[in-house]
Amino acid sequence: MLPEINGLYISGPAILIIGIVFFVFRIRIVREKNPLTRAFRLYALHLAAMSAFLLVVWLTIPITPVLGALGYAKSAESIRSPEALASVLQTYNSALVRTAAALHWFILVFVAWFLLNTYRFCQTLVSVLSDKV
Repeated sequence: MLPEINGLYISGPAILIIGIVFFVFRIRIVREKNPLTRAFRLYALHLAAMSAFLLVVWLTIPITPVLGALGYAKSAESIRSPEALASVLQTYNSALVRTAAALHWFILVFVAWFLLNTYRFCQTLVSVLSDKV
């Protein structure tokens, strides 16, 4: 969405802000006495932080009109100079690299953060329910 801005200038401060807010809320939640309530609130906090981070990742993906605005070559003759061809290819390559980087971060966050926290929440839920039986 923000094609002219380096993704690091967006994601770096955003990760820092998300991390600070996350740890402030986490300190408050860890003090909870009930393990089931604590697990549910931590899970909700992790989902909110992951959603905020994925919103930042979404902002770094170039949107399709950026690529479509360049126009599509109808034939080889429509690109008259090697410089024009190089410019078009560099722009497409840049968009593909940014999209691949955003996909990389999405997969990392989804697998490592979301699934790990789902497992941890389910583990707490099972331990609390088994204590009641």
